[in-house]
Amino acid sequence: MSGADEQGRRLQFRFSRIGDAKPAVPASVLIQTLEGAQRAIWLIALAKEQKDVKSRARIPSEIERRYQLKCEVPQPGSYVLPAFVESVQPQLATIDQVNEVLNTFEGVAAALQSQQRDVVASYLPDTAIRKRVVGAFQQLAPKPGSGWRLDLSLNGTTVRMDDH
Repeated sequence: MSGADEQGRRLQFRFSRIGDAKPAVPASVLIQTLEGAQRAIWLIALAKEQKDVKSRARIPSEIERRYQLKCEVPQPGSYVLPAFVESVQPQLATIDQVNEVLNTFEGVAAALQSQQRDVVASYLPDTAIRKRVVGAFQQLAPKPGSGWRLDLSLNGTTVRMDDH
């Protein structure tokens, strides 16, 4: 088993655009998606670990180290970016903690995609955290009118976010 399998659940970001023959994605799209995903994961971890949320929601360095989104080499033939969440020293998150954070990440993504605000609220009861997580998902979703689609897959479940 690789460290990725032991330490965290696998995520997959599939970028596509109708009419694009070449499997390529602009760096700006890739950066905004990954930054938004990482921020959402950190904020969810902060909520799950019952930390006090300051008004500016600075992420503590121990949360940043325990829940690192890491990207692997894209798969040839399409723009699929495999990724995983890994915990690094000195304070490792347990596999259960990582799984709980990623299950919430997936649930919030699906609830936002289907516009179920009450479901988002059930995952994230703290209003301050919820607003910041929703903001992070807005960042990771394709920009309106860009033509991009993002299929976010986790454990066999896929949530499609498009430019609407």
